[in-house]
Amino acid sequence: MSWSPSGLVVGDAFADYADRLRETWPADPELARKHGVSAGNGRSQTPMTEARTDSDAQTTNNPLESGPMSRRTFMKGVGATAAVAVAGTGSAAAANLNIGSDLVQNPYLSGTVTVETVYLGGKTREDDNDIDSMGVLDYIADDGSLRSLEDAGASFAEREDESTPHNPVMLRADRIDAEDYRSFPRGEMYDESGDGDEETAVSALDATHWSTDASGSAGSIDVTDADDALSVVVSGQGAGDVATATFSDFSIGDGEQRKYLQLVANVNSLPAGTVATVSVIDEDGDKKEFTIDSDADAEADATIATATGPGQVFQAQLGEISTTADGDGTFSNIEEIEISIAEADLDVELHGLNLDRETQWSFGTNEYTNTDDELDTQTLREPTGEFSIVGVDEVDVPIDGATLRSVTSDVRVEAAELPDENTASEFSEASDYGGYTDRLETVYGFDLASAYELSWSLDALLDEVRFHSGDRYLSAEFATGLDEVPTLEDVEDLDWTSRRSTYADAAKGDEVEVSSAVSASNVIGVHFDVLLEDGERGTIESSGPIGPTGREGGGIWDTIMSPFGALLSAIGGIGLFRMIRGGS
Repeated sequence: MSWSPSGLVVGDAFADYADRLRETWPADPELARKHGVSAGNGRSQTPMTEARTDSDAQTTNNPLESGPMSRRTFMKGVGATAAVAVAGTGSAAAANLNIGSDLVQNPYLSGTVTVETVYLGGKTREDDNDIDSMGVLDYIADDGSLRSLEDAGASFAEREDESTPHNPVMLRADRIDAEDYRSFPRGEMYDESGDGDEETAVSALDATHWSTDASGSAGSIDVTDADDALSVVVSGQGAGDVATATFSDFSIGDGEQRKYLQLVANVNSLPAGTVATVSVIDEDGDKKEFTIDSDADAEADATIATATGPGQVFQAQLGEISTTADGDGTFSNIEEIEISIAEADLDVELHGLNLDRETQWSFGTNEYTNTDDELDTQTLREPTGEFSIVGVDEVDVPIDGATLRSVTSDVRVEAAELPDENTASEFSEASDYGGYTDRLETVYGFDLASAYELSWSLDALLDEVRFHSGDRYLSAEFATGLDEVPTLEDVEDLDWTSRRSTYADAAKGDEVEVSSAVSASNVIGVHFDVLLEDGERGTIESSGPIGPTGREGGGIWDTIMSPFGALLSAIGGIGLFRMIRGGS
């Protein structure tokens, strides 16, 4: 069957030639690969929806063998000028939209997303589908595959201004599964199986290595394993009671004063009157003492905690703490850690305990406003509870290579970054509107990723006004609770909430709130119909990357988006366009 493009008049000879060319080009596999098609078939498979007017009606082609051509390949082959020239042949035409243009509305969702598990250091899985590493905007989909929220249009929230701190990533120290939390004491092994071989590493966070003594108490003390933490619970105590827990499966005989006591503690219960003391004890009883006490001086170097709360980080270098002399007074050869709870009860979980390091842990860089009211940065050493940092790209121990739990990020989801299939646009003439030459109708569909590993909290749907004159906006509206991404054909059938006056009453460059009642559980649609002045259509189409057409079907746009369309552009300068149009 001979080639017969919709909207074009060609001679029989040229039609036969074009038909043979489309069936056989490109024959070379490498050439085909470069142009994004199958060798021997140059036709496009890209579906396009029917145009909204009868003057350039388009129908749907049957799927062809070749794969869809990418926008990058199209631009290499056809050039923006030829695309614009042919697009203007009808009163309504699918828009080659440069969505990054200042003339195109770019609404966005603002809020937070929490990723339940982030393997910064990767993960080995039983099905050999290993994960090399993850960023905080990556997540594990429900089918087990690794995906990125950035592919669905999400990015970190933008900085408010140059003087406001910007810390878009929020963590909590007890939700960090770090090797350094539980690797103390390094090099110590024990016989876990009872077969006579010491093959298992000792960890101070394993309850099996702790002994307890409640002989001086009317209450009880329990030291147990709690997920990735060591739980110490004392109950039933009164005035004068003392219960202890002791860990002694280690020894440190070098650099004792340089060592840091490092803890990550969840203080779940700290009744008034409780005095808990963590002691680092040497071989003859000399000790460094640290306290958990609601009446203690919170600013003192040896105070671990004065209140309940999760993720409390404590770090102190032993040489900076005075020695309690219960031996010869010389602090050397550390052999024991003791937790003593007196006078009342205590419930504490230790998610990290280290005495090996001679440098502090770092929990990332945090921006803040200093006493001179200037933007400054600091390295977080002892955060408590949730804390915010600029990111995890340049973090140190213990975050580097760790597994992070419940990571919350401030994000925005921009229309400009949505997948192509979530955007549709169309140009039409604006002859009924004095002073304007074109109309641009655009519809966006925000369909946020959903997975067991994800939870969203959206604040608002926002946008920046792109035009000075309010009469430019024929429509500016949104719809929530949609079941699927809307198309231009859906616009008339959906229940929209108008925000035309919001845009019309604002000045160019103003940020406007389109809606504060947005939810990630359903699709959110945004629809614009705007008027363009002379030349603006060309700017939108020809500057920057070409965007999605949002249509299905063949006709003239299928021709342009095919490799043959690229050939037309390449040879158009020598007059073949006149031949195609039936001219001489």
